[in-house]
Amino acid sequence: MRTLNEGTTRVVYFDIANNHYYNDNATLYAWIRDSVGEPMFSLPIDYIAVALNLPGAFIHYQLINFTESTPGCYKQSSSFCQKILIMSALVNITGLDNRCNGTNCGSLCRRHFSLGESDLEPNSYSCCSEKSLEKHIDLAECIQPNRQPPYISILTTFTIILASLLSFSSVVKISDRLVKHLGSTMSLLNNAANTNISTESTNGKKNENQYKKIHVLTPVTAETSKYYYFKYLMSLSLGYQIGYYTMFILFNWLLISAACLSLAIQTRPLHFVPGVKVIPSDLPWPEIYAGIGLVAFYTITIPLIRYHIYANKKCKNNSEPIHVRYEWRSKRPYHRFFILNKFKFWRPMQFVSQFIRVYDTTSPLIRILSWVCGFITIASFGIALQITFRAIISASIFIIAYSL
Repeated sequence: MRTLNEGTTRVVYFDIANNHYYNDNATLYAWIRDSVGEPMFSLPIDYIAVALNLPGAFIHYQLINFTESTPGCYKQSSSFCQKILIMSALVNITGLDNRCNGTNCGSLCRRHFSLGESDLEPNSYSCCSEKSLEKHIDLAECIQPNRQPPYISILTTFTIILASLLSFSSVVKISDRLVKHLGSTMSLLNNAANTNISTESTNGKKNENQYKKIHVLTPVTAETSKYYYFKYLMSLSLGYQIGYYTMFILFNWLLISAACLSLAIQTRPLHFVPGVKVIPSDLPWPEIYAGIGLVAFYTITIPLIRYHIYANKKCKNNSEPIHVRYEWRSKRPYHRFFILNKFKFWRPMQFVSQFIRVYDTTSPLIRILSWVCGFITIASFGIALQITFRAIISASIFIIAYSL
C-alpha cells in the first residue's frame, strides 16, 4: 500500500470498493500526513476547483475491499455504528494502532459532503487527534466534527473580492481601449464632405458620393471616438452592418457561455474536481438554463432592434444627414447622465447600448432593451474574467502555502 513516507504525498484517499453499499457516495476517508495533511484535506471544494486542481499533485488513492464477517451486518447497524465500523477497519488496515506513539504518526480523517442545492454548503470533516492516538484509539472522538480554521473562509472571501475587482477594472480598461481603437477609424466623403449631395463627374456621368476610410492619429476624447466609429458604421452597406451585428451576437454567445461556466465552477465545483471521487447530486442546471435563456434573448432581441430601427429610418423622410443627426444626439446622453458617467463601469454599458441602437430611436422600449443587452454583455465579460483572476490568485497562494 502507498504510504505517507513518499515526499510529495500529503493525503491518501481510500477508494472503497462497492462504495454504494458501504457509503453514500458523499463521504471520503483518508490517511493524512501530519501538519500539512489536515489543512489540505479540509480545503473548500470550490478553492480546489479554481486553484486549477493543484492539490491533486499531492493526493493519492488506494483501493481497498471490505468483507463482512456476517453478511448484512453493516446495513443493519445505525449510522453512528457504520462510521465506527469503517474507521475501525481503516485503523487495522493502516496499522495506525500498532505503530503510533502520539507524534509524527499521521492520522485518519473523514469528510462528508452535504449534496444539496449548492456544493458550497458547509462540509463537515473529522480527524483522529494526536491525543486520541497516544494509547488506545478513541474512534468516537475520531468522528467528532472539527471546526474549519477561520482563515479558510477569510482566504476564500479575499480571493473572490480581489478577483472581482480586478476583472471589472480590466473590463473598463479593455472597453476604453477598444473605443479609442475603433474611434481611430472614421469616414469622410470623397467629394463633398459631410453632405449627401450627388455631383457630376467630368465625363458628364452622375456619381454618388462614397465614404473614404481614414485613420485618426491625434488623441481624441471617448465621446469623439464613439462618434467617429458610429459614423463609420453607419456609412457601411446593410450587408456589412448585418455582418457586424451577427459577429456581435456570436461574441456574446461566447461571453455568456464563459460566464455561466465561471458561475458553475464556483457554485457547483464537484463537477470540476475529478480528483475528489464524490458523485455530485445533479448537473448545474440553473447555470445551464440561465445561459440558454440569455443566449435566446440576445439572439432574438438584437435582430428585432436593428430591424425596427432600419424600418423606421426607411419610413421617415429625413433631410438631415444621418451622421450629423447622430453627432447632435450623441452629446445629449453624456450631459443627461453626467453623474453616472463618473462611474467607470457605466461607460462600457453605455457604449454597447449605443452600438446596438445606432441610427438612434426615440422608442423607450428600444432604449430599455439596448441597456439590458449592454448590461448582460459587460456583466458576462466581467464574470468570465473573474474566474481567470481567481484561478491565478488561488493557485499562487496554494503554491506558496503548501509546497514549501
